[in-house]
Amino acid sequence: MATTPTLLLISCLLHHFIILLLLLPYQHNSLTLAAGEWKLLVSNTGVSAMHMQLLNNDRVVIFDLTDFGPSNISLPNGKCRNNPRDLTLKIDCTAHSIEYDVASKSIRPLNVFTNVWCSSGAAMPDGSLMQTGGFNDGERNARVFRPCRDNSCDWQEFNTVLTQSRWYATNHILPDGRQIIVGGRGRFTYEFYPKRTGADGAYDLPFLAQTNDPRIENNLYPFVFLNVDGNLFIFANNRAILFDYVKGAVVKTYPTIPGGDPRSYPSSGSAVLLPLRNLHGGAKITAEVLVCGGAPKGSFTSANNGKFVEALNTCGRIQITDPNPQWVMETMPSARVMGDMVLLPNGNVLIINGASKGTAGWDLGRNPVLTPVIYRPNNPIRSRFEAQSSSSIPRMYHSTAVLLRDGRVLVSGSNPNAYYNFTGVLFPTDLTMEVFSPDYLDSRLARVRPTIISPASHSQIGYGQLLTINFRAQGGINRNLITVTMVSPPFTTHSFSMNQRLLVLTNENGIRADVTPLGRSNYKIRVTTPGSPILAPPGYYLLFVIYREVPTSVSEPEPSWPGPPEVVERFSSQGQQFNASVGREKAVISRQLVDKHSDSTELGCLGRLGLASPLLSAHISSSFASHLHTAQSASSSCHPLGLEADRAFCPDSQINSLGPRSTPSAPMARLINKTQREILIPSSLSSEFQSPISTVPENCPLKDQLMDSDRRLEVDLPLLSPSLFDIPLTSLDGIDGGRRFDCGTGSRGRLSRGRGRRCTSGMRAPSVGSKRVLPASFAMVSAARPTKRLSLDSQFAPDVFSPSFPFRFEASWSRLAECSELIPDWWNRCGIGRPDCGVVDRLNHCSEVLEL
Repeated sequence: MATTPTLLLISCLLHHFIILLLLLPYQHNSLTLAAGEWKLLVSNTGVSAMHMQLLNNDRVVIFDLTDFGPSNISLPNGKCRNNPRDLTLKIDCTAHSIEYDVASKSIRPLNVFTNVWCSSGAAMPDGSLMQTGGFNDGERNARVFRPCRDNSCDWQEFNTVLTQSRWYATNHILPDGRQIIVGGRGRFTYEFYPKRTGADGAYDLPFLAQTNDPRIENNLYPFVFLNVDGNLFIFANNRAILFDYVKGAVVKTYPTIPGGDPRSYPSSGSAVLLPLRNLHGGAKITAEVLVCGGAPKGSFTSANNGKFVEALNTCGRIQITDPNPQWVMETMPSARVMGDMVLLPNGNVLIINGASKGTAGWDLGRNPVLTPVIYRPNNPIRSRFEAQSSSSIPRMYHSTAVLLRDGRVLVSGSNPNAYYNFTGVLFPTDLTMEVFSPDYLDSRLARVRPTIISPASHSQIGYGQLLTINFRAQGGINRNLITVTMVSPPFTTHSFSMNQRLLVLTNENGIRADVTPLGRSNYKIRVTTPGSPILAPPGYYLLFVIYREVPTSVSEPEPSWPGPPEVVERFSSQGQQFNASVGREKAVISRQLVDKHSDSTELGCLGRLGLASPLLSAHISSSFASHLHTAQSASSSCHPLGLEADRAFCPDSQINSLGPRSTPSAPMARLINKTQREILIPSSLSSEFQSPISTVPENCPLKDQLMDSDRRLEVDLPLLSPSLFDIPLTSLDGIDGGRRFDCGTGSRGRLSRGRGRRCTSGMRAPSVGSKRVLPASFAMVSAARPTKRLSLDSQFAPDVFSPSFPFRFEASWSRLAECSELIPDWWNRCGIGRPDCGVVDRLNHCSEVLEL
């Protein structure tokens, strides 16, 4: 069921990820001064950065291969990895993955079990890093890292979930939130993950076989970009196609890049999708791809024979949306192979790392290129490249670079050796970490650098929605030179940043949005978000405001926050998205339901919670009780769970103890699909509010259960709008045959693989008088197997009320009660009354039979 997209602002005031940038006309209005600056951050990370991903909590996950001996950092608490299939160390007490905290500059070792050598991945819509493939025992595995703030999170592995082995493959996020995995060594196919059904396998892609050079390949880690028409642009070796992955058909074949030299691994050039503009106003959206560097034909064979050929010094640029696309060639200041291309907040491209001779591979590169280059795509041709300040550290094979939320570029890695080798080799294993600050971060530009005031960090926005950004600029500014951009943080390895994307936001007419002064150096700009997940796949984006190439500043450190719950099962039905989550202390289920008539909703992960609409319900953990209990002065129109009719939310001053404050300069937002409406509730505090309620009214249902603190209930609170969210449970694909589930009334049903069995006892909604009621407990299914995906369909008759969640939720009596604006008598009968923001201490916790 399609739903109207809404703008959801989550005032969790957490990280600073989707950063709205004010973008400027690049070629004539730049205020940038110097040629950038280098700084050493860490002298020993312990793990070479073969793979790197910036997460939504301002931390960077790095991992290397596991099968070639020890790293330079131990696993914590004396742990060791005991893997009989390891090629070198069966028992390995060193870590092969780390988490780097950008704010504290600290490193935490992580435990990845199977081999992730030369693998691929992408950040999923919920912010987790999904990595796939690798080598040896890891070639068909998937691994998930879910960000957290308390250092409790680590890699989770799912064995043999891929249809085929994937080594040197490329991943990309699709509009529906899944990943497509393209290619890999000896794999001329593609597949999807997560799988929709058990029959969802691998599909042939003949283009990969056609671009394969025997014994050399030159088509690994293909450059894959989601085009604005929903098809995939796939470049491998020296040519490209436009591919309809749904039908498995080639839509267009592009000309071979002039010169015919290979640009894919091991010849290892790099590529970016240039900034997408004109997203609104009816104008045709143009998409361009830039491919730079690589190695001439035969370079790989020559390098293996000890002869290192000069790398390519050319870039090819092609408008992939043109009816008759042609390559336009440009010349870089220097030749480069194994370089990384990073989209900067202002739309320019940083080309960094690599060598000027040889190819990718063990000890096959020579002559490090220490000088990065800025490419300005809007400048006239032959005036687009500008050399930057040089580093003193060679970044050869297995180096990486990622954009940080403050506009700096994190650079690490370089290990052209099969093992960690620090002596006696031409290019020793490098474990340092540096940061490159582009010229727009020059301190002399501080007065004109914008600082975002709102939206708050971690804002959640819908497609095609009006977004208002309040920002501050101390110096006088030309309001016509302000722009906004959003950047998706990519997964980077082997000279390619997967899922890297930058969009320039304008108003709904496709025109640069007007900037309105608000006084005291404060301004407001209104832009329209991308209208479709084809333009911007769902997920976290860095959001920047830019003035004449100078992006948003980040002035304060990230606040401490325990992080969102771990999502163990994620499923959709009838156009709604759900998360069943398990925290560190007890189960938490979160869900947000919004009335058809509400046009905006504001809710907070640990702060403000305003759920607009009377026909609304949210499943919230008891952790909310303790935080709401600390609320201070009242607002008569704002209830403890934020339910309100006139959308008058509690002011910030009235919720100053509800959670961490925002860093106002760099908000994080998440773009969600039209069919997705969800909230993620932190669960680490779920045991804080545990003192028993002394009195439960006699007329409150389930009184005995509520007063019995030792009894654990299996209760799923009812929906208030079944007509909007009727989610019958008839089948669970992927659950083992015979898995039992509770129908909610003591009866038992069984599910068998391949076909669903419905609950026949206790599922029909009873009637009271002429009104239908919802029982307090519905069918629930154990989610003890997080590797399985729940799949629902809608086969029940309309007079059968469906379960609100197919998830076994065991909670103590302190489960937080539902709010209902519709039935104030329900509040009174449960002893809750109708409290406002300052009177939440009378909250009882009850499950109730609701009349609809």
